Amino acid sequence: MRQFLRAENSRFGSGVFTELPREDWPPGSQTIPLIKVLRSRELLVLVFAGEVTRLAICRTELNDSGQLKDGITWDEMQAVKDGCGFEEFDAVEAYPRKKDITNYVNMRHLWIVPPDYAKFFWRNGRSSGFKSEQIAEELLRLLVVKR
Repeated sequence: MRQFLRAENSRFGSGVFTELPREDWPPGSQTIPLIKVLRSRELLVLVFAGEVTRLAICRTELNDSGQLKDGITWDEMQAVKDGCGFEEFDAVEAYPRKKDITNYVNMRHLWIVPPDYAKFFWRNGRSSGFKSEQIAEELLRLLVVKR
């Protein structure tokens, strides 16, 4: 399998994402429609349609235990978003509640968010539009209610 992946990886440019034809998409059905698959030498990106577009990102190499290699950096995630055509959009990576964690494969996810959703983002040279005191008070209220 490693030799096959090495040979496949050599067909693609480093850091350059190429859209794959449907016949080369990974097998399996998805509950959320898979609309596009992109590939570079190092990374595979699955683009899913939904209320918010989701990018599922994994390395194209295996580690010593035969699993997909881990360790995708923040810079690589930014390059994936931009290289897959979403450079003008904001994206988020979610860290779910403990009970909702499903960590069975070394894969990262980015959700491309609509412009009106990203009002809380920091912008180059200016802060978000939210008042931190309001957010802190709301979080504290939610924590107290939970207990």
